Amino acid sequence: MSDLGSIEAVERKLGWQGLVSLLLVLGTLALTIFYSMPSNVLSTRDGSKLRTVSVELAQQSWVFFTRPPSYHELTPYSVEGNGEIVSALRFPQTNPDNLFGLARKQRAQGPEMANLVGVVGSDSWVACGDLTAEVDCARRATEELDVIEIVNTSTVPTICGKSVLVENEPVRWSFRDVYEGQRLPVRATLLEAKCEESR
Repeated sequence: MSDLGSIEAVERKLGWQGLVSLLLVLGTLALTIFYSMPSNVLSTRDGSKLRTVSVELAQQSWVFFTRPPSYHELTPYSVEGNGEIVSALRFPQTNPDNLFGLARKQRAQGPEMANLVGVVGSDSWVACGDLTAEVDCARRATEELDVIEIVNTSTVPTICGKSVLVENEPVRWSFRDVYEGQRLPVRATLLEAKCEESR
């Protein structure tokens, strides 16, 4: 009986220690989040030692993981042999082609587009002007621009052949009732991306 009683006492003690540890961790996390927030009624960004230590030791800076939603984005389009313009975007993640998010190749498309745009000169773009559909802007690029031949050096190439990259920006909140979509095309460029067949 005494062995059973001592085992129960140890289990009870470990249970309390675990609960106290969990509460300490959650409390510390809550404090670091609280002190990383902007000034509010409860706390100001006054440079107090507690705030400074909290922010330096346990940063809650989510900027590392995200970017402002106002940034421009690129959308790739393929130009088919008959001149039809088809989206070459590999997203969303949950597409069956992406194995419902299990495949990761589509994640490389953003850096791939950035590398291609880095080679394109600033005079190789056409402004979308008053066009509100990306496809219309892509069509304008095929009609008004000369093709730029580029070697796609991506290890996972998704943009090969005759393609158009359309740069777009989000519709501002004040114009949300004026436009149907969430993004507006800004400019487009026409490429002939050569992908190495060994990849």
